Amino acid sequence: MTALACLGENPAAALRLICFPHSGGQPGMFRRWVAGLAPDVEVWGRRCPAAPPG
Repeated sequence: MTALACLGENPAAALRLICFPHSGGQPGMFRRWVAGLAPDVEVWGRRCPAAPPG
């Protein structure tokens, strides 16, 4: 699994916005942001690793 998830691929993007979800959150929570940002912004969400069983 990769550490980042692209939430709106944009090959012409001039800027990549990397978002960090709250504890227990998922990167998909930022998917709605894609429509509200400038068209030259690509949104990525950070995938946080799961805690080891313990």
